[in-house]
Amino acid sequence: MKKIVSKAIQKYQRDGILKLVSDGTPYLKNIILDNYYLNKINILLYRQKVLMNRSVIEKPLEPIYVNPQNIEYSLLESNQTTYNRTNHNPIPHTIKMEKAGFKKQEYGTVLSRDWDLYKMRHKDEIIFRGLYNHLVEGQPFCETEYGYIKNLQIKLNMRSPSLNEFYDNKISSLIESLETNGYIPVQELYNDPSKIDNLDEVDINIGRNGELISNSKSHHRLSLAKILDIEKIPVVVIVRHSDW
Repeated sequence: MKKIVSKAIQKYQRDGILKLVSDGTPYLKNIILDNYYLNKINILLYRQKVLMNRSVIEKPLEPIYVNPQNIEYSLLESNQTTYNRTNHNPIPHTIKMEKAGFKKQEYGTVLSRDWDLYKMRHKDEIIFRGLYNHLVEGQPFCETEYGYIKNLQIKLNMRSPSLNEFYDNKISSLIESLETNGYIPVQELYNDPSKIDNLDEVDINIGRNGELISNSKSHHRLSLAKILDIEKIPVVVIVRHSDW
């Protein structure tokens, strides 16, 4: 499978995505039904279409290690962000806990203009504040603003687990892992690391003054890493401002 994907990538780099798709049967027929590899192809298609005129930083998929406390901001919606959660979450009262960001397909690109000015303090995010109030100040999770909003989401989505099940599966288990094993890179957490890549790590953007800005995911891991005083975590840079 890896050899097939490698040949497909080589053909993409040599001839372009259109040629890969038009001549792609030998390369694609064995991977097109695999969601992981299909996602890889979608990433290549997106980058070919959208990122042709953008600069790309060196080794864009190579994680860097940072102190999570230095990720002081979270990105907000602007006319340059490409993943605006308000477009994906129509449930009233829950939109405010969702942040905007850049799609992970844009990893390693360099952008100008004012996107980095649209940000908020990460410590003011509902998820961080809820976990801090619960774990540090002792407030019952269900009584935090985050717990209230999450419970509302669960009630509006009948397929979701209960709030207690969500907490046990999503938060409590993550806390136990972090306290017992420290912060483990995502690829080491799965039985089949070939199906996971560095884009599943915490993703950040770098503003014009070098400020680290959380992108659109991994809110729980980042928040808990801060609360538990973990010294460093691996992150992937999605977008860097051209003035930095």
